[in-house]
Amino acid sequence: MADSYTKLFRGITASTIVSEPLATRWLWVTMLALADKSGNVWGSVPGLARLANISIAECEAALETLQAPDPYSRTRDHDGRRIAAIDGGWHLLNHAKYDAVRSAEDRREYKREWDRKHRPSGHARAKQSDSPTQSDNSPTKSDSPAPPTPTPTPTPYIAVGKTLATPAAAPRAGGDDTPLEGAFEEHHERPVAPNPVAPFAVALNRAGFRCTAMNPDLVAFVREGGTVEHLQSCAALPDCVGKPAVYVIRIARRELAQQAAPIPHGGIAHEAPRRLSAVDRIEANIARNRQQRAQDEQGGGDVIEGECHVVPR
Repeated sequence: MADSYTKLFRGITASTIVSEPLATRWLWVTMLALADKSGNVWGSVPGLARLANISIAECEAALETLQAPDPYSRTRDHDGRRIAAIDGGWHLLNHAKYDAVRSAEDRREYKREWDRKHRPSGHARAKQSDSPTQSDNSPTKSDSPAPPTPTPTPTPYIAVGKTLATPAAAPRAGGDDTPLEGAFEEHHERPVAPNPVAPFAVALNRAGFRCTAMNPDLVAFVREGGTVEHLQSCAALPDCVGKPAVYVIRIARRELAQQAAPIPHGGIAHEAPRRLSAVDRIEANIARNRQQRAQDEQGGGDVIEGECHVVPR
């Protein structure tokens, strides 16, 4: 036999089998216990009678009752018949149905037992958490000292056109000394002053050049004393059309460095004419246009077009 036991469902007490004689009821229980996994009971009538401890006449009468239709059976399959004769024994007709119910219940019971062993709760889980390798003096999570809270370091900030450093408890902006606006993770204090580079970045973005206040070239331009107007004039140059923002910033820084270049000892520097800045070029164009309009109004002479040179400052 493949199974070591057979489950007896409580529904049998409400079955029509309980109204049959005692020998019939006992033979039916015996056949349930003897059935294999396919629902077959192997044996002869005398052998089955001996196993059920009933007489052969009682066994034959019981087998006829179990093979006959039962109009009051709760299972309408096979017209209420419980067994069918096969070669070498009998087959339990509803064995597969109840075996499926038994298998589902077995799986639920197995899952409950597995959960009880591997997923304990409450006091049982607290007992299983005690490891034999852990000493009583070992620190627990609650006993471990809390990590020290880092002390915020004052961060200097800069003003537009100045290089003065003033302490401010604001988060650092990457690798430079420029604080950023807004709150950061674990930094709930707002900076003392807004980022001075922000207006320059806004001006570039409005001119069509994508840039952030974290750009190192832009930060350097602000530290060197650049102005928003100077940056906007450089962004309006035809040479900067289609170029990245760093191209505009570096032109502005170069012009700023040329304006701040010291005059050599001894007077005026003898050097080649410097490249006109955007402001100088605009002023030169305005002066040239005014001169041409004046000549047109007077109606005199031809206008000689040429380049306008500005004496270095």
